[in-house]
Amino acid sequence: MDRNTNHEGHLSIHDESVQASWHLSSPNPQPNEDISVTIEIRDTNGKRLENFEISHEKQMHLIVVSKDLSFLNHIHPEYKGKGVFQVKTRLPSGGEYKLVADSVPEGVGSIAKNTWITVSGEPDRFNQIVL
Repeated sequence: MDRNTNHEGHLSIHDESVQASWHLSSPNPQPNEDISVTIEIRDTNGKRLENFEISHEKQMHLIVVSKDLSFLNHIHPEYKGKGVFQVKTRLPSGGEYKLVADSVPEGVGSIAKNTWITVSGEPDRFNQIVL
């Protein structure tokens, strides 16, 4: 498989032609408290992209994974219009989490944008994945 295509053969754009701005409802997220995540998708000129294709039945997929890999969540932000997506979630314990937003802006192709966030407190050592 070509490294520039995903599993369905869609062209995957990995350049900086699209930017994501991330906003949290709290500057200091706490474990097990609701947090709203807002993602704004813009072009390099700062213009919000407004049309998104449906991919796997949704306009955006948000993967949330803890740095220690003990937590994984696949959620679907709601499209609010004008390039803005929003979702409410809870993170189980303190530590770092990577957020990966996967979408298909019309005329651009598949993109994945990511950021790290930090939740106050220590990671829950009793919630580790055991194989």
